[in-house]
Amino acid sequence: MTGLLSLLWSCFLGGALACGPEGYERAACGGDVRAHVPTATGQGAPAVEPWAAAQEELVPGRQRRVRIMLVGDSITAGYTDPPAWTVPFEFGYRGALYELLQAQFPDQFVFVGQSPEPWDMRFGDPTRSAQPQPDLRVLGQDGHRGYGGWGTADVASHIEQWLDEDAPDLILLMIGINDIPVESSSEPLQAEANLHEIVESIVRRRPSAVLLVAQSTPYLQPTPALDMYNAYIRDVLVPEFGDKNIAIVRLRQALLDERANGNGDGNADPALYSNGWNHPNQAGYNRIARLWLEAIQRLPVH
Repeated sequence: MTGLLSLLWSCFLGGALACGPEGYERAACGGDVRAHVPTATGQGAPAVEPWAAAQEELVPGRQRRVRIMLVGDSITAGYTDPPAWTVPFEFGYRGALYELLQAQFPDQFVFVGQSPEPWDMRFGDPTRSAQPQPDLRVLGQDGHRGYGGWGTADVASHIEQWLDEDAPDLILLMIGINDIPVESSSEPLQAEANLHEIVESIVRRRPSAVLLVAQSTPYLQPTPALDMYNAYIRDVLVPEFGDKNIAIVRLRQALLDERANGNGDGNADPALYSNGWNHPNQAGYNRIARLWLEAIQRLPVH
């Protein structure tokens, strides 16, 4: 079985990510696939390049865990229906993704990030209905960068600091739904510009990291502006960075009715929501985790 660090390392050596099946795509299939080699000089460059440490796995008795940074809003934090929390908090997709990754890559990764949510109780006590199992805090896997109510501008203003603090090898990014009012129909140009800034900051500040950019999960109510935003990610943003280690993940599909057609069209499934409009329940979060895992599994091995 390929180790997770070996998988990411081979992806870096291979340059741009390879074409994959539905749900995970290289930025621009057929483009330049020469290795993208980061520079180690220049003001503001990271003091330590993580891929230099990848050779640690070649040293007997030493194992380096892949550092995974999950970036986003309340959906990354794992909120259900605060402040009531009648739907139990189970770390959202993070808990499910931990179990999936642990089953395939045991003890080869660590979730990094310093968000205090939901334990700062900004939106009530997430344990009022039940204690989450598994408890990622006990496992040392509760690191993340999910902040309730945050949008693209918030992440754009903090991302470089987070990259320096968390030193990620793999970044899972989903942000933007809070920029777009439910049922709105005007193209969210500012959110698109902010997201571009975020991605640009990541590839400049952490050029050796692998970045998976997710389309936003949908509102339960049809929202044309969010569809435009997701189309921008697919058709404009990710292809622009086609020579970097960046790919799209179609998380929008996670919360669609299973009767949706193969093009990813269809309506959001009310049975997958916890609060009736934007937060998934655990069944929905489990679907999100599965799509993240499939994206990681499809990283090319050279």
